Amino acid sequence: MPIPIRKSSEEFTPCPEGLFNALCVDVVDMGLMKSQYGDKFKIKVVWQVEETNPENEDKRFTVRQFYTNSDNEKSNLRKMLESWRGQKFTQEQMDNFDVESVVGAPCQVQVVHNLGKEGKTFANAQAVVPAAGGVLPLEPNGDYIRECDRPKDVDRNSNGTRNAGLAEVPPPPDDEDGMPF
Repeated sequence: MPIPIRKSSEEFTPCPEGLFNALCVDVVDMGLMKSQYGDKFKIKVVWQVEETNPENEDKRFTVRQFYTNSDNEKSNLRKMLESWRGQKFTQEQMDNFDVESVVGAPCQVQVVHNLGKEGKTFANAQAVVPAAGGVLPLEPNGDYIRECDRPKDVDRNSNGTRNAGLAEVPPPPDDEDGMPF
């Protein structure tokens, strides 16, 4: 019996543009990936923002950004992390830094729209800055499953979404100096 390939009818609604309170919900080691500058080790950082998507059962929007996994002072990853924490790393701090430690850390994310190859609009994190003072940190609402916690053989619902249990995002680290990480 032939099995036809189904066309995706799922419409993707990107996160609106703007500055949002957010919470880092995942950091994923993507391994070695091809880029226009050759093969690079990449990571993906995912944030859940306070804005909800009314078209998707009032689930919060997520925004993701890919970075080359580099501690070089000029790397976008290091610039983003230093902007997020509100100060530069010392070399000793950078030598001992675990990127996964940002999972659960609050921030504000500046979301911008970019056009993809097929004309679709994608939301990207242009800037990540410390959480606003006096604002309660965003609590994860439980609709995001960290990639490392997703079962390898996940069955899918009729709409193509994963049918799996939810994993909790850890609470933000408690740090005496007020830095999120």
